[in-house]
Amino acid sequence: MAQVKKITTLMLLMLAFSLSGWAQIPEAPSAVRLPHEDYTTKILQFISIKESDEPSDNQYGANDTIDRRSVMNSAVALNETDVQAIQEWPSDQDFSKYFTEIRDERFMETESEFPRRSTWLYPDDGCYARAAISNSRSEAMGLPAPSRVFVFGNLNVKTANSLWGSVTWWYHVAVSYRIQDVVYIIDPSVDPLKPLPLEEWLNFMGDSSQMQVAFCSAGAYSPNSSCLNAEPLSYEQSLQAQKPFLRYEWKRLQDLGRDPESELGDNPPWGRTIH
Repeated sequence: MAQVKKITTLMLLMLAFSLSGWAQIPEAPSAVRLPHEDYTTKILQFISIKESDEPSDNQYGANDTIDRRSVMNSAVALNETDVQAIQEWPSDQDFSKYFTEIRDERFMETESEFPRRSTWLYPDDGCYARAAISNSRSEAMGLPAPSRVFVFGNLNVKTANSLWGSVTWWYHVAVSYRIQDVVYIIDPSVDPLKPLPLEEWLNFMGDSSQMQVAFCSAGAYSPNSSCLNAEPLSYEQSLQAQKPFLRYEWKRLQDLGRDPESELGDNPPWGRTIH
């Protein structure tokens, strides 16, 4: 009887530990903005929601409070940014190969035994989850953790992966490295063919002069994260953050009349068969 009680207690402790691991994934607001909405309205709504939370209800710690150190409050005009704040790419590594691996690798196991890559074909939302898993995979490759670049504005991206031909955001985030004085963004949801210089990436989303940009460290997960001092998500947490978007991506391709098994498998739409 004592042995049964001991085993039961151990099982309960393991369950509690497992559930606490899930709970520790920071909240991130949806990046979706309706076409008629101004991004400043979304920011005010977000701030209002966060400020209405009691401190005791904030399970994510001080790094997720809105203060002068947050991503949102670190954002400035493009001409005020300092490119030296971006992590430098190691000169002995192949940047093009890195981009291809981040874009193409099917690393997420699923119950259907159909491995999946990051949800590049569901651009509507989940940029924060894609950035988190890209960070984890970069570190697994033995690379220095990439920087996170956040942009705020009335963002609008034309894409064949939307039912309406475009997606609209109030913020967006992707991982980044610097080569000499050029900041490159790794974001196949915007351009699946190559890393984009920062200004080119911004121009895909609208008028860069009307945007606010924040250069943050690898742990910055959402607009209310600490820009420079947040702890990065673990690989397991990054997977948990990404997986809910897998079904949205699959259904999106079905709704577009495309073949998700082919495009999410070995024949992605960026034009070559992956072996």
